[in-house]
Amino acid sequence: MNDLLLMLIIFVDAFQYGAMGPDFRSLNSFIANIGDSVNVDLSKLISMDEGVFWLSLNIVLIIVGVWVFLGIIIIKRLDLKYKNWLFCAKLGYYAENGLGIIGNACFIPINSLLLDVFICTESIGDDYTDSFLDRDCHEFCWKDEHMIYVPFVLSCMAIYTPLAVYSRPLW
Repeated sequence: MNDLLLMLIIFVDAFQYGAMGPDFRSLNSFIANIGDSVNVDLSKLISMDEGVFWLSLNIVLIIVGVWVFLGIIIIKRLDLKYKNWLFCAKLGYYAENGLGIIGNACFIPINSLLLDVFICTESIGDDYTDSFLDRDCHEFCWKDEHMIYVPFVLSCMAIYTPLAVYSRPLW
């Protein structure tokens, strides 16, 4: 009975605190900004124009490379084999703490940004090379710079996604 009474008091107090607060119309932009900041779609948080998409993609590729490097250190236990070297001991510490963050918290944003490389929706012609990238309308798909990034993105997805899913319970 005491628990039920406590829950009722908390429920009533929540409404009382809400009544003391500002008007809900003034909170709309604040709530929208909070929603965008915890959203997995980075394009809502960061304006993806004027080359920002390519910069974001490069950062994600580097993060995936670091994640794989730290994963190799942990799998091969190189931090324990070379623990006398300060560099390896520090890498082992960062690997133990960083792999879980990159593998869990960054999993969906990383995969979302990697998949954005393949979203080519609009076209100016009938050929598949006449389509342009959704995130950068100045870049044609399957040509030039796009074709440079496609193998890197595919290899990152082939390595990062299954290993992050497989190692997720470990963190």
